[in-house]
Amino acid sequence: MLEPPVDSSDIPELCRLLRGGDTPTVRQAAANALGRISTSSDGDEVEQALDELMGAVLRDDSEEVRGEAIDALYRYGSEHIDRLATRLAEAVRTRGSETPGAFFRRWLGSDVPQFRLVAAAAMATRADERVADELEAAFTDSDRRVQARALEAYGNVGDAAAVEPVRQALETDDPMVRRAAATALANIGTEEALEAMLPLAQATENRLRRLTVEQLHRLDRRQSAVVLVGALDDRSETVRRRAMVSLILLYTSSRPVEPDTVRDYLIKERNHEELVDLARLLSNIVADDGEGTSRESQTVKRHAVWLLGEIAGTLDDEEVHCWLADSLRTPDRAATEMAAAYLRQFEGEKLESKLRSMSRDADCSAETRTIASSVLERIKEDMAKDTEKHDVDYTYVRQPSDYTEKHGS
Repeated sequence: MLEPPVDSSDIPELCRLLRGGDTPTVRQAAANALGRISTSSDGDEVEQALDELMGAVLRDDSEEVRGEAIDALYRYGSEHIDRLATRLAEAVRTRGSETPGAFFRRWLGSDVPQFRLVAAAAMATRADERVADELEAAFTDSDRRVQARALEAYGNVGDAAAVEPVRQALETDDPMVRRAAATALANIGTEEALEAMLPLAQATENRLRRLTVEQLHRLDRRQSAVVLVGALDDRSETVRRRAMVSLILLYTSSRPVEPDTVRDYLIKERNHEELVDLARLLSNIVADDGEGTSRESQTVKRHAVWLLGEIAGTLDDEEVHCWLADSLRTPDRAATEMAAAYLRQFEGEKLESKLRSMSRDADCSAETRTIASSVLERIKEDMAKDTEKHDVDYTYVRQPSDYTEKHGS
């Protein structure tokens, strides 16, 4: 019990009790109360509470108080357990009686589940072959938080990690543990690990399906393409988008899957409505500034424009043509010229209005305005005359490589 009268929302007083309460019972109650304060509390006071809770783990001589403080930190967010692990490592180094690695290995075998949680979190950044067995033993810990953190840390062991114990963890009923196991397999990244992820493309949890499709471009085989194509019909837009990005990365980096094969399958196997949905997805990918690394992003966007152009060429749908026109906004010259090459084939009031608006839009780059204007004129004029009059290359392409090879990029 807290010393009466104590307001459970009085953060400074709770911090005082946690730091100087006369009995472990009082300090433990204070830690518990600090872990349950409103998220709308003053930011400075919340930071004070976090600091006091970490301090209690470092200095209190009661395992019960320290455990309660760790639980309180976890309620604020698992990232605070990582912060605590860093502070503990610094304190251990300062004391010099043992190494941080030895300290956390000892804590991983503690009877206190909260200590095991911190140790597993710490090993996520220092895991190696020497701790693989200890981490694997923690996969069946009585605390699901420890299981999840141990799995995440195990994923960083590398090639020495055994895939089967992680795969078995996927069969648990706990969603948090399943997600941690999937993350571990992705981080291990071997062919065996990625193969173990394949069934997760049918998981009920969106996060598991998303994580799986994000990784499958690394598994260089036709089965990966089949799974990714199937995921393009997923109920989650995020999963669909990640599947398309992964599919592009797969066929641009492997021999078993050819771009033309993917294109033909996507277009021939879908009706008008499904193609419109696919075109919308590709348009969103082109417009997204956060798709992978810089080089991957360039590859993805160019192929998204190519596929969007191929779909636009099969559909008499001005909305799709207008989405393709939006691709002129991308800063990649090869991508904009591919979009222009397709757009010059189309006609329609909506498309002409869209291009006219873009050619006058001050928010568009000068290059985008110029190309939009040129495409608009080309729609109205003879292609031969337009090619002579405008400094925009309208060579028709069947694959993005036609442009990338030509422009040396």
